[in-house]
Amino acid sequence: MVLILNLRLRKAMEPVISRSSTASSIVSNYAELPTIHMLAWGKGSLAHWALFVPNRPGSPIGRIIHIGVNANSSGFASTTVPEYQRHGFRVTGSAASRCFDIPDARATLAQVEEAARFVSDGYTYNIATANCQNFAMDVLIRLNHLYPSTVTAAAIQQVRLRGTVSTFLARYTRRTPIAYPQSRSRPPPRGFILD
Repeated sequence: MVLILNLRLRKAMEPVISRSSTASSIVSNYAELPTIHMLAWGKGSLAHWALFVPNRPGSPIGRIIHIGVNANSSGFASTTVPEYQRHGFRVTGSAASRCFDIPDARATLAQVEEAARFVSDGYTYNIATANCQNFAMDVLIRLNHLYPSTVTAAAIQQVRLRGTVSTFLARYTRRTPIAYPQSRSRPPPRGFILD
C-alpha cells in the first residue's frame, strides 16, 4: 500500500510535458497547474455553461471559454454556427449561479484554449445535442485525450454527474465524439493488397 502511494506521489511530482507546440511546454509541478472550473448561469437544461481557468491556482480572476449563438437564432437549425468566445472574468461578484472546481482537471490556459479551438472548428449548434453544455464537455474530453494525467477520466465523470438532459442525449446519440481527432490517413489492414 505504501509503495503504491509513493509511486502515485512520484508520478504527480513529475514534470507535465505538453504534447503541443502551442501550449506551454513544461510545468514543473502538477500543483502549479490551475484547476479548471465549471461556471453555469441559469438552471437545468437551459443553463449556460462555460469553463473557467484562473490566472493562478486559487485565483478568482481568469478567463472563461465558451460558445454562444446569435440571440436571433433559434438554435434548432442544424446550420447555426456558434461563436467560440474567451474573455477575462472575475468569479466573485459575477452573475454566475454556480461555480465548482473540477477535481482532477488541471491545465494551462493555453492547453484549454487549444482544445477549445479544436472542438469549435466545424461545431454546428443544436440546442439538444451540441450546445454550450456539450461544448464544455467536449473540451474536457479533448483535454483528457491529450493530457490524461492532468485531466483524468474521473474529472469527466464528475462533470457528467452534474450533467443535464442535453449532455446525456449527446453522449448517447452522437456517432463520433467531437473531441477526438479523426485519422486522415489510416495504414492499410495487414494481409490486404491495395491496387
